Amino acid sequence: MRLTVLPSAHGDCLLLESGKERMLIDGGPDSSFRKRVLPELAKSNDRPIDCVYLSHIDFDHIGGLLVLVDALYAWRVYSYRKDEKGDDVDEPEMPRPPEVLKVWHNAFTAQLGDNAALVASALANTAEILSGLTAADGIPAAIRAYHQDLATHTGHALQLSNRIGAGQLGIEVNPEYGAGLMAFDDEVQQPSLKLGKAKFTLLGPTKTDLKNLSAEWDEWLRDNKTTVRKIQKASRVDADALTSSANDFVAPLEMEARMLVDELSTPSLDARIEDSLGANAKELGLRKKVTPPNLASLMFLVEEGKKKILLTGDGYAGDILAGLQKRKKLDSDGNLHVNVLKVQHHGAEFNMTVDFARRVTADHYVFCGNGYATNPEEIVLDTIVNARPTGKYKFWFNSTPETAAYEEQMTKVRKRVEKLAGESGGRLTFEFIDGEFDVPV
Repeated sequence: MRLTVLPSAHGDCLLLESGKERMLIDGGPDSSFRKRVLPELAKSNDRPIDCVYLSHIDFDHIGGLLVLVDALYAWRVYSYRKDEKGDDVDEPEMPRPPEVLKVWHNAFTAQLGDNAALVASALANTAEILSGLTAADGIPAAIRAYHQDLATHTGHALQLSNRIGAGQLGIEVNPEYGAGLMAFDDEVQQPSLKLGKAKFTLLGPTKTDLKNLSAEWDEWLRDNKTTVRKIQKASRVDADALTSSANDFVAPLEMEARMLVDELSTPSLDARIEDSLGANAKELGLRKKVTPPNLASLMFLVEEGKKKILLTGDGYAGDILAGLQKRKKLDSDGNLHVNVLKVQHHGAEFNMTVDFARRVTADHYVFCGNGYATNPEEIVLDTIVNARPTGKYKFWFNSTPETAAYEEQMTKVRKRVEKLAGESGGRLTFEFIDGEFDVPV
């Protein structure tokens, strides 16, 4: 196996290769993908990306993948018009990416079933109006921010589903699960998941996590039916086939979102949001402060021979351990050692526990974060080091204090790591890298 960390600012974006096959793991934000990742992928566009694995729909994971599928769509339109119709057309400005053979992704529409279109109509493209609200509107800041994110992420999830769907790119989604949701169910035998010689074991999400995520949307929908109906009348979804002009990219939804403001608040949901987002204390392992989309992250243990990689998305430490235990991947003492751990949620404190740091150890810890939202957190670094009384290991960071958008936090991180490494007697080493790099497996 070969694992490459790609430039992704405060998000996740990795390339996993096994044999002749390769997988793109998340896409980071759109800007880093467009400027730095897509041009590199285009250099090998004669080889397909066998699988794109999207852990969840937060923008620091899905943003780059939207760029990827838009580029694929643009080049398909160009090829159709040039080769099939003989039109005199210019090449797309974006580099031509490799073809994508399949996607692992718990799609928004699949999570909600018949309610997906209703929720989408109500939420997509509302970020701008929500960002303009103030305390004078009577809506607490945490709730305004949450709904703004909800609206934005929903639009992005729909955009991805539209692009890869049968009407456009026609890329298979979760084919091993019959195009259904990928969820851990200990009552059902899990299908075989492979990339080259590497075997993937699905650790999460559970059906319960997906139900909770779906229930959150359904609750919003029930309490905002009037707004939904109004917005639906003002909405238009324009999905063109590949025969359209390259400039006729599908717009996921167009709507008059200002109607949403009148009926934005849902009391019971808002109480949970305020409790979840209102505190700033640095405290480990508070699952209730991990958002439902993060708790619904697709997470895998990857094994090739004796080599192991743990891919965690933005999942929660306790859920990862539960998945490992149910899949019988822990040793007789209830522990697991891997070659590489992609540290969950960029090193956020609520996703890490002391128990996890003690029981899941690694030769290499990968932190994807540039200081945004104060991730990686210094308390997480301390927790991992304190849980490692023996053995050598290395911390890898995908940004440097000099180049990070959040220089102050990354400077604190480097100072803390330097101190921890100095006190470790040579057991802990580290690297801060701005750019693509391979992690030894």
